[in-house]
Amino acid sequence: MAREIDQIMQELEAAYAPQKKQYQEQISALPSYYQAQTAGLEQARQNAFQDIVRRANARGVVYSGAPIQEQQVYTGERYLPALANLSQQEGTQTFNLRQALNKIGETQRLSAEGIRQQELNREEAARQAEANRRAAAAAYGGFGSMGGGDNAPQAQLSPVEFALGLAKTRKNEALNRGNVQSGYREAVKNEIINSVGGQIDPATLNDIIYNQVFPNFWEGGKPQQQQNTPISITEAIRQGARVQPSQPRVVATNFGGRQGWGGTALGNIMGWR
Repeated sequence: MAREIDQIMQELEAAYAPQKKQYQEQISALPSYYQAQTAGLEQARQNAFQDIVRRANARGVVYSGAPIQEQQVYTGERYLPALANLSQQEGTQTFNLRQALNKIGETQRLSAEGIRQQELNREEAARQAEANRRAAAAAYGGFGSMGGGDNAPQAQLSPVEFALGLAKTRKNEALNRGNVQSGYREAVKNEIINSVGGQIDPATLNDIIYNQVFPNFWEGGKPQQQQNTPISITEAIRQGARVQPSQPRVVATNFGGRQGWGGTALGNIMGWR
């Protein structure tokens, strides 16, 4: 079962925690840093005031009000602008660091959402594969006992035989439609994989798809046109019927060929006589 986002987030925390800690430590260090900078400005202001008083005293105007005016000028032109600049720097740095910290959190959540989506996709693929296997088992009676009609004997088909029969059926269906798109072979291949799973060797499946049933000119091209009476392999197996191409009808038969399948649609597809 796919995990919830919060559970995945907790598992990812170990990977993102060092980066978060680094930014958090920098944010925590900013107030003390700018306090020290502010204290330095204040000390510089006090030193400047003392220099103003000493110079005024040397000129004999210490009580004339001139020192106070100079101190006000210093405060307005140098001290207060420097103090405002420090405050702005602190705010900007704090904002940028918090943005970076939040970005890490967003990246962590996106990673968690991606992992959850992958898990959901795997669940859906497994569910679809199971549904395909169940549908195949219901339609064909399973790989080991594919019935050929009410009165026909049971045919023992292997996954390879089943894959070959299904591929040829899909080929006939495509020819009947006269509209073969690029990637059709791969679609049929995936359908077989979803039906038989790991019961067929990949090399064998590739040989069936790319050599035995679909030649190279099918890839994005137009196959040789021929008319086949459209009938699904499910219906053919259920009815134990053979297809008359020149006459679009189904004629029942229950004799001949491999284990009673000669003359049926599946027997014709498989080359059984």
